[in-house]
Amino acid sequence: MEKYDYRTALVNDIKEYIKDNPQEWADPLETDDIFDHWYNILWTEDCVTGNGYNWYATEEECEEFISSNVDLGFKVLEEFGVDMKTLYNAATENRAARYVDCTIRCYLLGECLEQALEELNS
Repeated sequence: MEKYDYRTALVNDIKEYIKDNPQEWADPLETDDIFDHWYNILWTEDCVTGNGYNWYATEEECEEFISSNVDLGFKVLEEFGVDMKTLYNAATENRAARYVDCTIRCYLLGECLEQALEELNS
């Protein structure tokens, strides 16, 4: 199985969302403000982070995504301070993989947003 590249997928999802939602561009903003503007929108955008009311992908798809990124998953869960009780609760609701996938996407959002904005501006 080919390793799922979260960064590439997230950059592509961000660029697609920005291109498809021109109405969300605020009036002319400073560069830092543009980053903050999009970061705040994308943090809860399901098609980018899965951190909204729906999920980015199915549980099975997320299992596939994280299975080749176990080290990244552990790093992100540790950085965000996710405890075993939270993971256990997600697992009992059959959404542990989606929870981890969403957490990874949120963790990488800033880095990938910077790259997406650079690519869109060039």
